[in-house]
Amino acid sequence: MSGILLICTANQCRSPVAEALLARRFEEIGVRVPLRSAGLLEGGTPSPREVVDAAARLGIDLRGHRSVQVESWMLDDADLIVTMARSHVREISVREQKCWPKSFTLRELVRRAAKAGSRPAGEPFEDWLSAVRDGRRTGDLFGADRRDDVLDPMGGTPEAFDEMVEILDDLTTELADLLFPVR
Repeated sequence: MSGILLICTANQCRSPVAEALLARRFEEIGVRVPLRSAGLLEGGTPSPREVVDAAARLGIDLRGHRSVQVESWMLDDADLIVTMARSHVREISVREQKCWPKSFTLRELVRRAAKAGSRPAGEPFEDWLSAVRDGRRTGDLFGADRRDDVLDPMGGTPEAFDEMVEILDDLTTELADLLFPVR
């Protein structure tokens, strides 16, 4: 597996937190997978204080983070694109149609991967991902259903930021365990 790209709207809250949590989990289980996060909006902005504080409560330091805008080469380089909302999958799939088969919201990916089963040791990543996407249709992303979204806490209470970090901690742990089950 050559890399995972995590995407949210601005790359200030959800995707950098998910990247840091997934990196920590991969380190704990002893696997090396290149990770990168980016956003759909222009880059260069630091994470807001609320997300820095919420992430710090789980031992994640985002004080030096600056947002990065997603570029076509990032989409091309990634084996897996994990977004925080259905609208992100739609936008990058329209931008680069070849991204659709490897792009999922984090919640959708974890749900489908749990149904398909953990990736067996030695199974090529693409074979496992094919099983995960079995039966998936582009029409599944239409509409305003937000069950697959990790909600953006921007403009919310400090508790909304804490809740977002906790949700991402649970989802990234589950994803790491599905990708690389500890044996």
